[in-house]
Amino acid sequence: MAIDPVIVSLGNEIVVSFLVASNYVYGTAAPVPSIVEITFDQIYRLHVRFVWRTLRMLGVPDALVEDAVQDVFVVVHRRMEDFQASSSAKAWVYQIARRVARDYRRNLRRRGGQDALSEGVADDRPDATAHVEQLEAVHLLEDLLAKLDDKGREVLVLTELEEIKPPQLAELLEVPLNTVYSRLRRARLAFNRLLERHKEQGA
Repeated sequence: MAIDPVIVSLGNEIVVSFLVASNYVYGTAAPVPSIVEITFDQIYRLHVRFVWRTLRMLGVPDALVEDAVQDVFVVVHRRMEDFQASSSAKAWVYQIARRVARDYRRNLRRRGGQDALSEGVADDRPDATAHVEQLEAVHLLEDLLAKLDDKGREVLVLTELEEIKPPQLAELLEVPLNTVYSRLRRARLAFNRLLERHKEQGA
């Protein structure tokens, strides 16, 4: 599925860099098992990168995202008996990640919105500069998305970055399909306005 022109206008390298960043942290995804029963280890391998990206793009600060990922899978492990093998593991894990992200944002607001900064680590690899540029591009995208409302950011991230189609997204979010389209339309317009403002300020 092609990425929306609004995102492309910001630069394809930003979207690619975000996926690269998640690979850098967790490595490549495991293949989907063909068996009906699925174990906790399989769910973790299949969805840890998705959870990392989801938490980050739903507003969990970079310095806290590792803890948030762990919190998500603690809940997943505790609730494995509740999971129905016939349902979508990704949708089930997403709902857990969504609630964890909401709790982290709420706690952050209670502390006055202070985001603990990660300390820089010296890196002398040949590709270190490119890696820093990738992370800067990711942070720019995150900053723009952070200015959207929660529902708008959610649908934009899941459709454009995770490439989830609206019918699947409606199931994932447990809302009517028309609601997904409406939220997505508003989110794209809002993102486009923020992008234009960013360009004007950088001119």
